[in-house]
Amino acid sequence: MNRILLIITVISAAIMELIDTSIVNVAINHMSGSLGATLEDTSWVVTSYGIANVIIIPMTGFLVNNLGRRNYYIGSLILFTLCSFMCGNASGIWELVAFRFFQGIGGGGITLCLRDGGLRMLSKRKTKYRECSVRYRCFYRTDDRANTWRTHN
Repeated sequence: MNRILLIITVISAAIMELIDTSIVNVAINHMSGSLGATLEDTSWVVTSYGIANVIIIPMTGFLVNNLGRRNYYIGSLILFTLCSFMCGNASGIWELVAFRFFQGIGGGGITLCLRDGGLRMLSKRKTKYRECSVRYRCFYRTDDRANTWRTHN
């Protein structure tokens, strides 16, 4: 029962992050009109989310190693949800861009924790190496003595 509830929670968060990304791309013209901003300024809403993902994805392995996967995932989920609420209540374009940036930091953590933790939950055997990055793969091995890092392109 706990495993099923955990899988449903993780998948729900991933769907929430995916839908949020799609909605913003579709609603660019409507946001531009309702906030009184140009289309070039409104495109920063999408760009800031992407920049935040580029910043957080390489750091995920380090943060998971220091904070723990569960704490990092819960923190990312709380940050993403809080910033989603703040994006909905933003009154100006640059306020929306700032909240969207912090939402991207939380969303990047959700995506990578789903990829790592979701595969781990669904697999029967435990893997020796954990993947922590999308573009560059950083693997670390858990020993009793220390963590050793190896990077592969």
